Amino acid sequence: MRRRFVFPFLLALVWAAPALAADVHVRLSVRGGGLHLRAPEVLRPGATRLTLDVVDARGTAAGWTLALRSPGVLVRSLGTGCGVHSTCTLPQAVASTALLQAARGTGLGTIRVTLEVEPVSSPTPLDFVLRG
Repeated sequence: MRRRFVFPFLLALVWAAPALAADVHVRLSVRGGGLHLRAPEVLRPGATRLTLDVVDARGTAAGWTLALRSPGVLVRSLGTGCGVHSTCTLPQAVASTALLQAARGTGLGTIRVTLEVEPVSSPTPLDFVLRG
């Protein structure tokens, strides 16, 4: 039984030997992406839970600000976490007109923002502003 596995193993080593004899150089360049927001456009009547994705793929660590400029919408709660398959640095919530403000060095990667909002009138268009 062992002999069955020894021959293919030795044959693989013989074929791989030339690859081990030289260095392999690969050139790789990384380009920065952009700053993007994925958000719903209209709220349904009653309290609603929204999920937004802020994607900062610029590679500059310059930070950004996310604001909600919809006077007919009350924000009940806000939570953040890293997006699926993303390593991120979470932004800090601020007490101002902005929902989130990512200071320099934070907010990188895909940030999943979960909001619980209550529209005052229906249907209420959402006006999110992302600056960076």
